Amino acid sequence: TNGATPEQKLFNRSYGYFFPSLSLKMVVRNEEDLHISYTRRITRPTYNDIASYASFWGANTFTAENIALMPAISDAVRIGYHKKMWVIGLQYNHVSNEILTLQPEVDGNSNILTYRSQNLKYVNTVGLTNSYAVNATPWWEIQGSLTLQYQVAETSHLQRNLTFELFGLNVNVVNILKLPKDFSIEVSAIYQSRSASGISQYLPSGSLNAGIQKGIGRNANIKLAMD
Repeated sequence: TNGATPEQKLFNRSYGYFFPSLSLKMVVRNEEDLHISYTRRITRPTYNDIASYASFWGANTFTAENIALMPAISDAVRIGYHKKMWVIGLQYNHVSNEILTLQPEVDGNSNILTYRSQNLKYVNTVGLTNSYAVNATPWWEIQGSLTLQYQVAETSHLQRNLTFELFGLNVNVVNILKLPKDFSIEVSAIYQSRSASGISQYLPSGSLNAGIQKGIGRNANIKLAMD
């Protein structure tokens, strides 16, 4: 900061952590099993998060660095069940000092809006995932996944810190049709509900994709796709 002594510009980031990882699997019968796992991970700030720079978006809006960022530590527990082409899993994830980019801050005196990476105090996420693959007919394969998520987080950098929660849904379906004369068709759809990025949120999004392919001999094919 302007006017600070060299000593005041220094940040001590000397730290040590223990990172265990545990995974257990129990086979119930052929192509059916249960498993449970626990992992701890660290995510350090990137160079772009802490490098000294300023990018102006307008007269009163710019992006800047944050050299005071702490590394994020995540603890994840997952329980899963697998039977043939069906997998279902329940996961809980706790992240301390989660690092998020482009978090807005407004200076009330100068009316300047600054976007920079910030640490959240914590992010707790519970997720349920259900995925499957099935052959509806010998020539029609369906693959799909459904993820439900509940998230609670708290900021740590604002004058009045906020706690917020969000329910999320992700759906992904793929249809593969294998037709005569080396023709194949693929139709897929993806939907993502509103998702959080700190105090900001991404609006819901989705896509529908279709493609057709014709094999020519052993080593060539023609594809036509639409997104």
